[in-house]
Amino acid sequence: KGVDPKTLTKEEAMEVLVDKDIFYVTPKYEEKATGRISTNTPNIQGLASSIKETICAPKGYKIASMDVKGQEVHILIWAILQNKDIKDYYAKFRDPYKAMLLTAGYEYTPELKADTKTVILGMMNGMSYGRVMSEVTNRELGEAIYNMINNDPGYKSTVTLYANANKHSPNPVRMGLFGTKKPANRENLRYKNSLENQLKNGFFQVTASEIVALCVQGFMQEIYDNPKYTFNDIRFLLPIYDEFVIIYKEEIEDYALSIFEKYFKPVVDDWARFDGVIQHGQTYIAK
Repeated sequence: KGVDPKTLTKEEAMEVLVDKDIFYVTPKYEEKATGRISTNTPNIQGLASSIKETICAPKGYKIASMDVKGQEVHILIWAILQNKDIKDYYAKFRDPYKAMLLTAGYEYTPELKADTKTVILGMMNGMSYGRVMSEVTNRELGEAIYNMINNDPGYKSTVTLYANANKHSPNPVRMGLFGTKKPANRENLRYKNSLENQLKNGFFQVTASEIVALCVQGFMQEIYDNPKYTFNDIRFLLPIYDEFVIIYKEEIEDYALSIFEKYFKPVVDDWARFDGVIQHGQTYIAK
């Protein structure tokens, strides 16, 4: 306090560290084009796992992380598609790709799951039919999954209709399902349908960023409103793509992990709950 961090000496910094053996780095946070929160200076997301695993907690604290599984395909199934069979299989097996396979009339195998995932992620990224088919091993399956999504009334009336109506707009925007609008990038378009790709993908990436923003807000508000704890006891540390990291005092571990799970595995409207597994310890554990 009262010291310019730009001129702070090592000796002055050591005086205020909770743990003298840990070097503290405070990255900058920035909002990406889709609304996602990222870090720079340094770019923690871009570091190798071996480097990220050197992130450790000060004495008396622990770190917890949770990778929210398949955020965007979760949004596709529950917010866009209207096929009840897919939703029922997803709720039963907690595997979106298995749900798609079974609905299309195929038995589950790891190889077919890999092709199914390729088709779904390709479509959510706005890939053309030909490009998606070139990426799969089982073309018959690829066509079945592609058509099941592309012909779904919800997909046609939301994703396809919006992309077709706005791909020639002078000021196109990517839409989140909860109302957020993000300008599409019209610069450096590598191929003619890349703008259409952005408009389709916006429904998934921008919506995911909306949900994450509400998760962070709810988590921080819970701590702020709790008379027993402060942000010195537990706080949000950083995002790493679809993974979220918190730090907390060891003695409040039960409370910390319970609210971490509560807010970062949310239930949105009548959707199935998002899924994720918490890892915790003295150091960050890369996935």
